[in-house]
Amino acid sequence: MLTQRQIDFTLDISNKVPQGQAYMAHYKVKSMAVAKANASRLLTRANIQDYLAKLREPAEKAAIATRDELGETYTTLFNDSGNGVRDRVACGKEIAGLYGYYAPQKNLILGDITIEVIYKDAIE
Repeated sequence: MLTQRQIDFTLDISNKVPQGQAYMAHYKVKSMAVAKANASRLLTRANIQDYLAKLREPAEKAAIATRDELGETYTTLFNDSGNGVRDRVACGKEIAGLYGYYAPQKNLILGDITIEVIYKDAIE
């Protein structure tokens, strides 16, 4: 269970406020050095770390675009008649790559090593 001061401190930390300043905003201390030391100590507590993780979850999920979101964006750009042919072709390639419209790449070059994939049905 977190106290209101701990909750407020943790909210400040999640909003990128420096540790010492966040601690001084919610606790009485005589110097910044003491505030930094106490903030560091407070951040090692498991309940504080759990609350910080809960606060960061939505931000992490929102930062990652899904394949469908990317597809919608590329489709909008592809359908925009104001874009040139080169841009539309590039968007088309990205859409095809996102949704797996291309056949698997058959040659992979790693430095001086070339790996070639040969399918059984191609041999027959």
